[in-house]
Amino acid sequence: MKIHNRFLSPPIITPVSMKAAPSRRIGWVLLSLGVVLLAPRPAQAAVDFTVSPATISNTFQGTVTVTITGLDPGQGARLSKFLDANGNGQIDPGERLVANFGLRDSQVMMIGGVRLTTVPGDEDRSSNGVIQAEFSLTSQGELERVAAPYLYRVSHPTNAFSPVVKPFAVTPSAYGQSFTGTVMSGGSPVAGAGVVALTGLEGGFVAGVPTDSLGHYSLSVPSGTYQLVAFQEGYVCSFAQMPVLDLGTGQTVSTNLPLTATTHTISGQLRVAQATNVLAGFQAFCQSDSGDFTLAFTDTNGDFNIGVTPGLWNIEPAENVVSAHGLLFPQDSVQVDASTGSVAGLLFELPRATSLIYGSVKDDQNTPIAGLSTYCDSGTVPLGASGMTDENGEFSVGVIAGDWWLGFSDQTLFSARLIMQSRNVSLTDGQAQRLDFVARQATADLRGFVQRPDGSPLRDQSLLAWSPDLSSGGRTSDDGSFHLLAVAGDWTLQLESNDAQAARVIGPRMEHLTVTNGADIGGILVIARPITARITGRVATTGGMPLANLWVSAQADFGVTNHYDVGMNTDASGNYTLDVADGTWRVSLNCNDLQNRGYSCLSEASVVIAGDDQVRNFTVDTTPTPPIFGSPTVSGGQFRCIVSGQTGRSYRVWSTTDFVNWTDLGTYLGPSFQFADPVPSGSSHRFYRIEVVQ
Repeated sequence: MKIHNRFLSPPIITPVSMKAAPSRRIGWVLLSLGVVLLAPRPAQAAVDFTVSPATISNTFQGTVTVTITGLDPGQGARLSKFLDANGNGQIDPGERLVANFGLRDSQVMMIGGVRLTTVPGDEDRSSNGVIQAEFSLTSQGELERVAAPYLYRVSHPTNAFSPVVKPFAVTPSAYGQSFTGTVMSGGSPVAGAGVVALTGLEGGFVAGVPTDSLGHYSLSVPSGTYQLVAFQEGYVCSFAQMPVLDLGTGQTVSTNLPLTATTHTISGQLRVAQATNVLAGFQAFCQSDSGDFTLAFTDTNGDFNIGVTPGLWNIEPAENVVSAHGLLFPQDSVQVDASTGSVAGLLFELPRATSLIYGSVKDDQNTPIAGLSTYCDSGTVPLGASGMTDENGEFSVGVIAGDWWLGFSDQTLFSARLIMQSRNVSLTDGQAQRLDFVARQATADLRGFVQRPDGSPLRDQSLLAWSPDLSSGGRTSDDGSFHLLAVAGDWTLQLESNDAQAARVIGPRMEHLTVTNGADIGGILVIARPITARITGRVATTGGMPLANLWVSAQADFGVTNHYDVGMNTDASGNYTLDVADGTWRVSLNCNDLQNRGYSCLSEASVVIAGDDQVRNFTVDTTPTPPIFGSPTVSGGQFRCIVSGQTGRSYRVWSTTDFVNWTDLGTYLGPSFQFADPVPSGSSHRFYRIEVVQ
């Protein structure tokens, strides 16, 4: 279960009329009736399906195969999965839709000729009236892994065949030790609530069970340390009140879990961006700024109605569920203000993947690494995507056109003491790009603490360490301690910027950590300084034209090893905003970027921060630097000369013998170029000039 937000940017949110969804449903009904009147559908053979295995334990790591038979060749079907809350083997009104997939005979999702393996499809790819689809843990939300009875239903969007329902069950595993207790709210037991055990800094889901009619639960897990979390529709839990407990071998630990009844709701619809397709059976994590938490789900119409308490709520869809539908999720959670009452009419949209990154992950012995979570983030679009390596170490992640960063689960790599480098890749629409990775065995450890200037620990912060060809990551514990893996080489260590921004701190960039094999580096102290002000400004030319997408950075030094560096690209109006701490900062523009645009570099500006915001504008001189002639030669009947100018500027070369009549010898792109001019027989002299075109 995901407790920690990724802090990336929100999807499109548009207030809409609540009549929009019903009007579309009416349109579908009219279309269906029209087809019946004009061309009655011939009788179809009975559609049936099987689920294998039909019962799994809550520790099951394989795939569940659903085989649908009796379809017309090429026909589609909808596969839905419901929580059978009362265990009566029927889908009753109000029972939760936990998954929903559209499938079609012979179809799988392909991009650039490569299959997007995160999306279930017809595995035999034959137009034979049979769909065989496989579902792994990577396509499931947390509620699907709670030990409980479920029901699968196969149906058709226009009722071309009668729906078929089959049972499915997740059973609890027995480990010899367990947590027991009662879920309570206001002194009364809560029946049908979910209780899950989370572990690790990332709050990884281990197992879950529902409460019985008296609110009782019994959850068996391996011995270890866990946080127990309860959830139920119409209630929220407070993470601060959810216990973190040690469970020893053979022990039974009893604890009651409190829930709070909700008073407000957040409602709306989830659908595919730039389409009318609604997204049914999607799970979302909802957490308030005060620490309250609940799960949310969309119904068969893609509608959601989330019970909440007053406050500012952060909502983000389950990333693995989004990726299993060939969609991208927002990098940041979506914030909804329910402080003063319920909020209705929201529209959340998720875009389809149109490009693909795929490849393999193996160790340095060529052994495939399976079960490794893969993530893609972008600095150019506010979206992310995820996947997982299969038993052969192969993965695929669906994205859209743009620049992408691809990395892997730090926790999984850490458990295997493996490290490897993340990669950057640029894609166009419809492109599939292969990237293969080799993980190396760690030979040393980096340990230390992240603290504020007053010595207090900074918990739950992500750190990144990198060398020229490898990277390593991890999170701080409650005492601010961290532990990263490394190999011999020169390493740089820094707080991950999004987590630091959320905590309103700035971390230093600690460079030149020299690691040797077998020699750990301990006692690293990272001082995270509180953000106290902003440096803002605008970058424009002498003519007032804004320079967009230009990198602006601010640097400061506090002591010998604490070097701080923050930065961002200017917006379309040339504006920038940098969060900084008290101190003296050196603000500068990226020199290479300026030169590539044909401008001269500017000197950095010194800005002193003492609790108040400061403004520093930059004016870029557009006057071109005169080009320089060099290395003139005459050979083979031609005069040749090298010209040195500015990057990004264009130059036109002219020649003359009398300073009256000039001949255009062509236009060349800087910064440096060579031009050639034939020398006529008997010519005594010739003159050249260079014109700056732009």
